[in-house]
Amino acid sequence: MATPQLCLDSDVIIDYLRRRDNVLERALSRFNCALTAVTVYELEIGLFRSPRQSTLFTDLLGIIAVLPLNYEAAHAAAQVHERLRGQGLLIGVQDTLIAGTCIAHGLPLLTRNVEHYGRIGGLTIVEAEQVP
Repeated sequence: MATPQLCLDSDVIIDYLRRRDNVLERALSRFNCALTAVTVYELEIGLFRSPRQSTLFTDLLGIIAVLPLNYEAAHAAAQVHERLRGQGLLIGVQDTLIAGTCIAHGLPLLTRNVEHYGRIGGLTIVEAEQVP
């Protein structure tokens, strides 16, 4: 797999699995994409249940990289958490871990959740609607 250029947030993958739009297909056609181990966790614990969605997700995992939650990612996520806590702007733990992983790997995050991720300094966000 080529070096990732863009990390996919859970919401983009969920919309793809639910056939809501083609943002994921457009991103995959233009960028080497990855997702985080945390995103895999979120999806594996039940955000989708149908056999069709399960197959689509398994196929997706076969063509894109999964970024680990390693020391660097955990450290970056902890720093994000502390900054947000100090500002009274905490977001969910999974989103913090996803952001930390992106920061540690130097990747922008493709997401619709700009409200939460926009609070995080040092994280580059690509809004789903911006993907040509």
